[in-house]
Amino acid sequence: PELSFEDFKKIPLNQFDWVHFEARNIEHTKDMLQYLKDKHQNISCSIEFEKHRPGIEQLYPYADILIFSKVYCQNVSGDNPEVFLKDLNKKYNNKTIILSWGEKGAYAIAQDQQVIFSPAIKQTKIIDTLGAGDTFNAGVIDSSLMNYSLDKTLHKANKLASYKISQSGFDISNYVN
Repeated sequence: PELSFEDFKKIPLNQFDWVHFEARNIEHTKDMLQYLKDKHQNISCSIEFEKHRPGIEQLYPYADILIFSKVYCQNVSGDNPEVFLKDLNKKYNNKTIILSWGEKGAYAIAQDQQVIFSPAIKQTKIIDTLGAGDTFNAGVIDSSLMNYSLDKTLHKANKLASYKISQSGFDISNYVN
């Protein structure tokens, strides 16, 4: 089951630098995001939008970084990542908005309204794609905590996701940053 708002309030959040959400249970997620912003303004926050759901847009204002999937973009506005990002940026220009485009790479836009593209790092041997999106998100969060530029953040997230698909599971003991 999804984490409830009541359970979320029991987490000692002051020990964290970052909290990441997945946009699934919209009502509880909105309450959690609001609670985080009201009670823990110093904690950065990101949220992944993998699939479009009714009312999901109400979550956009709460996170510092909005991460969208290719499937989400295609469902909302078709196959044009730049139009999708620019449209969102018009309303949420205080956010960093990232769009993972799978085997093609990733796009992003921030306050300056310049769309950035980072191509995927190609793998000759694809073994396991399960969790590649979550691995990409982890790369975004880690890079953001290290204050990397947006283009370096996308590159690192792509590189980490590429490494993940070249193996079974999530062992990164041989990963070279």
